[in-house]
Amino acid sequence: MTHVYLYPIGDENSLFEFNHICLAMGRGFTKYIERISEVHELNDTLRVIAPGVYLRSGTWQLEIERAEFLVRSASFTPHLANEPSLTIRNSGLLKSETQSVSEKAEIVTSFEGAYLIEESVSAKKLFDFATQSVLEELSRKVDGQKASEVFDFRGQSRREKAP
Repeated sequence: MTHVYLYPIGDENSLFEFNHICLAMGRGFTKYIERISEVHELNDTLRVIAPGVYLRSGTWQLEIERAEFLVRSASFTPHLANEPSLTIRNSGLLKSETQSVSEKAEIVTSFEGAYLIEESVSAKKLFDFATQSVLEELSRKVDGQKASEVFDFRGQSRREKAP
């Protein structure tokens, strides 16, 4: 089933989801890392250990593909936790003139053993910018899905929070 979430511009929920997807696709880790504490060079990859944040303080472990500087696997373990609260593994490659991302990703998020969320993300096409025709094409494809749900939070007041 396809889910589409519509949020007001700048809404913290939409920004969190956008950042979450960027991480899954191997991009956007810099803002979550305080500094790099260890680097291990392996053939075509770098293994990096770095203190940082993801909802709270902890440690990132990243495997970075040198050719595209794309994070291929990542885990974040909060301080005092026994296991990662976020694990990402991705594969494939999509390129445009100016950027590259992973084609497919698996994300596992757990919150102190209380629950576990497993997600799959895939990218079909990569654009350097979204033109009106691209947005219209995307809208037609989503509207044409038999099993799709649209959650529109654009009319909510700031007190009403999206799930």
